[in-house]
This record gives sequence, structure tokens and C-alpha cells, in this order.
Amino acid sequence: MRQRLFVLLILLCFETAVFAADEYTVLEDDVNVRTDSTVGSPSLGFLSKEDEVTVLSDKYEWCRVILPERFPSYISAELVEKTADLVRVKRDNVNLRSQPSLEAPVLGNAPQDATFRLVENGNEWVKVSAYPYAQGWVHRKFLRKGSLRKENIARLLEDVMPTLGEPDMHKKKAAHRQLIEQGEDVIELLGPYIAAAPTPALYSIVAVLSEFARSNPALIPQFVARAHDAPLKEQAVYLDTVQNVLAIEGEKIAFVFLAENGELTPALSEEKLRIFGAACRAGVSKSSPEKQ
Repeated sequence: MRQRLFVLLILLCFETAVFAADEYTVLEDDVNVRTDSTVGSPSLGFLSKEDEVTVLSDKYEWCRVILPERFPSYISAELVEKTADLVRVKRDNVNLRSQPSLEAPVLGNAPQDATFRLVENGNEWVKVSAYPYAQGWVHRKFLRKGSLRKENIARLLEDVMPTLGEPDMHKKKAAHRQLIEQGEDVIELLGPYIAAAPTPALYSIVAVLSEFARSNPALIPQFVARAHDAPLKEQAVYLDTVQNVLAIEGEKIAFVFLAENGELTPALSEEKLRIFGAACRAGVSKSSPEKQ
């Protein structure tokens, strides 16, 4: 009995071997995403070549992935509150299903207060875009580990970083636009460049991060959090970025300038992070110029 139990535990561990939520790139067009890890299980839709998905775990030759945003799911209408174009989940651990039926496969579970884009309203079921809580299965042969998009951005960064340190403002602004056009994936990839970047390039990084934060204020508390555990030079970049976007009265501080001259102290940095964190919690932020 003990031997059989031991074998069962090994099999369970094998079946649920978890990746560290790695990014994978799809290798072909029209790749099925299925409700289970078999060819005979129902298809939820198709992935296209160079789509990117997050792989959560694998079972035999199949990978469990977070469904892209375009893949819909169904939730019981009585478990959500509906507005014109959104739904909010009223209870914890609510099932997301592949079809509007209690017999349909469960694709994932939504926590209380999760909000989703409403795709189609109904009396008993609502159809929603349930990213990132809905999941499906893809055969491993159609996936390549690594984000092709991030690899392309990394190559672009290598090309434009020298330009960010140049005095020519026209070239610098063109480089800013190139980076901003790549989207928010740039943010994570910029981090490793900060430690070795010259002062002019640091101001360029602040400008790029500030544009992202103006377009998406949800990034502001993320920048505050990043600054907490970072070296002073990196803290200065995030502090300048947050200061650019938050509408806080009082004298502005040139954090990057102070850091580059050895005058930014941990005490000053911590004080400002506390103030900026409180402002984030209060929801005090400027509108972007385009939205004013």
C-alpha cells in the first residue's frame, strides 16, 4: 500500500510540474488551445504564429497556458455585477467555463472583486474576456521558450542606449519615441541599464518612464515599489519619474542630479518614497497632456 501511494505521489508531482510562469512564443499559425491535455479535448480557439503566452505548468507533452485576452469565458450571471462594459465578481473562487453550462469544462477561477471586459450579456450567463485567470492547454511542440517580443526590444535597447547619452536632442527624442512605441515591456528591460548609464541617458530613461506612467497611472505605485529596494542611483530614476507624474505641492527635488553628485541620502529617499506612496494611495496624479 505504501509503495503504491509513493508511486501515486510521484505521478502527481510529475503531472503538475510547475514552470516559473515562463513566457513562450508560438511557432505556427492555427495552433489549437484545448480544454485539457489531449488531442480529443474540445478546442477553445487558435493561437497565431509569434503569439506569446505564459506557461504555468506542463503535463506529459502539453503546457497549461494563460489564455490570451481575446479568448472569452463564461460566468454565471448571478455571481457578477454588470455595468455597461464590465463585470465585477461578487464572490471568491468563481468558476470560469468554456461554455454557458454547468457541464462545461472549468477554465479557471476568479477571485472576488476581479473585473473583466463584458463581451456578451445574458440572463443566466455572461461572456467575458477573463484574462489572466482563464487557462487552456497547448502541445509543447508548438511553443518556443522565451519572448520573441522581449528579445526584439532587448536588441533595440542595445542600439538606442548610446543615443540616449548623446547631446543631440533630436536624436534623443527619436530614441524616446522608439522605446515608447514598444509598450510597457520596455520598463523591465530598462532596469539593468540604469547602473551604468551616464547622466544624460538617465534623464532620457526618466522621460520614457514618465510617459508610460502618464498613460497608465497604475504604474506609479509600481515605480514606488521598485524604488524601495533599489540602489540609490536607481531610486533616483524612479523618484524623478514619480515626481514628474504626481500632482504634489511643494519644491521639486532633482533626484538624479543629487544621486550623481553623491548628495542623495537614504534618509531623503525614504522620506520621499513615503510621501509618494501616500499620494499614490490617495489617487493624486496628473492627467497626461493628451487627455487634458
